[in-house]
Amino acid sequence: MLIQLENEFFHGVADTYGGELISLKDKNEVEYLWGGDEAYWVGRSPHLFPIIGTLKNQETRINGRRYSMEKHGFARNTFYEVVKQTKTAVTFLLKDTEETKLKYPFAFSFYVTHTLQTEGFTTSYRIVNEGREEMPFCVGGHTGIRCPVREGESFADYQIQFERPVSLKAYCPASDDPVKKTSELSFLEKEDHFTLNYDLFAEGPIIFNQISEHTLKLINPKSKKGVGYTFEGFPVLALWTIGKKQAPYLCLEPWHGLPAFEEDGEELREKQHSIVLGQGEEKILSYHLQVL
Repeated sequence: MLIQLENEFFHGVADTYGGELISLKDKNEVEYLWGGDEAYWVGRSPHLFPIIGTLKNQETRINGRRYSMEKHGFARNTFYEVVKQTKTAVTFLLKDTEETKLKYPFAFSFYVTHTLQTEGFTTSYRIVNEGREEMPFCVGGHTGIRCPVREGESFADYQIQFERPVSLKAYCPASDDPVKKTSELSFLEKEDHFTLNYDLFAEGPIIFNQISEHTLKLINPKSKKGVGYTFEGFPVLALWTIGKKQAPYLCLEPWHGLPAFEEDGEELREKQHSIVLGQGEEKILSYHLQVL
């Protein structure tokens, strides 16, 4: 079911399947979000829970038992309940079921709230441990943004800009096989931007672990148009498109977790940046997109 959102500046569409915000248009009918396309990628802006990426050997251990789970977890491929709706916001809820417990044996509530703002939107996650046992998990966003946004532009017209010069190292895994910690490469050295090109994504995503800057712009420096993106509280940022297809989008992915590494332990709680909640505890995280 599609949910229509509206304020003075934007019209948004959210989908109960996946709990995603799938469209954001300004009053000039300019679309900012990637809507999926079989020629490139049918996904849009999925939510990653309770794992990021794949598992080492396609399985993990939870309290001594082995479990398997699909890439990025099950939260992106299911229907959510609408628990609150206004003209400008909607809150979706995903709860544990007998089916989810075959993959992830915990009682949980996963709330996703999309709120239109005067300059864009905010997406918030609220994860609650509804059980008695400690609950480990990873969680992340995967915001698909049209790039280029406007006709007459190209992907290479855009830059990723930071607020100040940064030095960044990156993992660029070419497959879903476990990543080696030693494969991290220098990416930026005291620079405040880099220009996009499809060669950067020829093999797969770019993953910045322990990123220190949590505000960036995806922007055409000539027109000054694009989007700003803020993701406080997330220790990892991934960037992804299908470079070999020259796909007209870029995914900005704030993660609290990482895909499988060769050095990972067997237990889910041992994954890098995993969160562990005690009985009744909750974790709240959010990211914000600003139209420039």
